[in-house]
Amino acid sequence: MQKKFIVICAAIILSLAVFSCGPKGDSGAAGPTGLPGAGCLVVNFQEGVYPDSSYAGCVDGRLREDAAALNYGTSTTLQLGVSALNARKRGNFKFDISDELTGVVVEDAYLTVYAAAIYSGSPVFALYEFTTGWVETQATWNVYSTGNLWTAAGGDFNAAAISDSVNINAVGYHTFRINASVVQKWIDDETSNKGIMMKITDESVIGDLLIAVSENTTGSFRPRLTVYYTAP
Repeated sequence: MQKKFIVICAAIILSLAVFSCGPKGDSGAAGPTGLPGAGCLVVNFQEGVYPDSSYAGCVDGRLREDAAALNYGTSTTLQLGVSALNARKRGNFKFDISDELTGVVVEDAYLTVYAAAIYSGSPVFALYEFTTGWVETQATWNVYSTGNLWTAAGGDFNAAAISDSVNINAVGYHTFRINASVVQKWIDDETSNKGIMMKITDESVIGDLLIAVSENTTGSFRPRLTVYYTAP
């Protein structure tokens, strides 16, 4: 009888571990190998690393106000924020995730970036959703693709942040918790995924840093999208 009771208890505990999605921890506490999670399936997207070394679905770059005609789509690191010259520098990222996650229910999502240097201030960043698609090797402060102007210079995006705000004041990994409904929308309608903008929440405040992007030679430094989900 005691053995049967133990087996039943173990089965109940296992079912809770697999099917109940719990809190995922401090959004700023992630390391390079993944995020803590309880009860959800999880997949990472990172150029040349996750889900496997063949993944090539991350594109990124920078929109720089004081170099408004330059494209940074092939850079290995990007300076983001607001410099002492009051020039705004915004990051643009996009992950192709629809094929991997067709039909799932998103429970939680995170973007992790690696800050390689802090140049000035103690900048607070958040993520925003682009409303106009862009081309990695053509987008600049002025245009989203060659010959096509943004509605507003610096990129077309929704004013409401889709993530928490993160104070990036030290070299290392920093993680934004993304609104799960936004990632769900990208999965349900692939055409709705126009990408993510990373910018200072208050661009009247000086503060800038250097982050690694998808072309960086160190794979673990590249931006990583982590999605916790349940199967339908």
